Parts: sequence; C-alpha cells; structure tokens
Amino acid sequence: METNSIIFSKNVIEFVTVASEYCGLIEKINNHDKDLFLSKTHKILPLLYLKTITLPKTEKNSEGEAEKFVREEVYIFYRDLISEKLGEDDIFMDIYEPQRLEGEDSISIMLSEGLMDIYQDLKDFISNFQIGVNEGMNDALWDCNYHFETYWGPRLLACTNMIHNIRY
Repeated sequence: METNSIIFSKNVIEFVTVASEYCGLIEKINNHDKDLFLSKTHKILPLLYLKTITLPKTEKNSEGEAEKFVREEVYIFYRDLISEKLGEDDIFMDIYEPQRLEGEDSISIMLSEGLMDIYQDLKDFISNFQIGVNEGMNDALWDCNYHFETYWGPRLLACTNMIHNIRY
C-alpha cells in the first residue's frame, strides 16, 4: 500500500483525532476538577486503545525514531499537575510489558507517570503529523504502532484499570 493512502486513511485520521483529544485533555487539566478529569480520561483511554489497534501497519522509511517534541521539562510539568490533581489517588500501579522476559517482575509507576507516558508518545506522533512531511508522518505512525505494542499500550490498560478502581 502506498504511503499516502496509509497515512491519510480513515483509521489513521480517526486515531489522530482521538490522540489530539487526549493530548488536549492533559494540556487543559487545570480546566477540570478531579472528578471530571477522571471521568473524561476513563472514557477516552478505551477509545484510544480501540483506535490504535485499528491503525494500519507501515514500513519505516528511515533509520532511528521519528522526531521527538515532548521534552523532559514539559513531561515533568504535566506529570506534576496530574499528580496534584489526583492527590491521594496518584498511586502506584503495576505494568506488565511484553518485552520483559518470562518470569520477570512487573514494573511499578505512578498513575500520573502512566498518563504522561501515553501523552508523550501521542504528542510526538501528532507533532510529526502537523509538520506534514509524508515520510516523517509514515515513520511517526510506525513508531507509534511499535511503542503502543511495547510501551504505552500496557500503560494505557493499567491506567484504565486504575481509574476504573478509583471511580467505582
């Protein structure tokens, strides 16, 4: 399949829309109280998961990863805002990553970190798409799929579970 037909396919456009909504939710966290933030996050995470698993596979055009845009200070800034918003509910959760060897323990991270790990990859993806260079968009899509499978997908599932437990 040609790169243009992949990166401008219906499934990719729908994913970009949901990923943008998630990033906007994080970036406007101060506009919501804790309950509304948790409610919105609880709704968007499963939709994000669904839209990600429908993404088409693509071949990488270049070596290395697509350009990164979310710097450490931005990550820390939003992580701290989320942590403050969640208060005592910013608790540790276990993450089981597929690349861990059988028998290895899970890793534990705070809910705010999990939400920011998702944000970081999605914001990098969206930023590459906004530049509009087809090869960069293609590589960002490849990276996004790969990182979903190995890194932020397990975090998304753990965050969804944790938020469910907090809300109910």
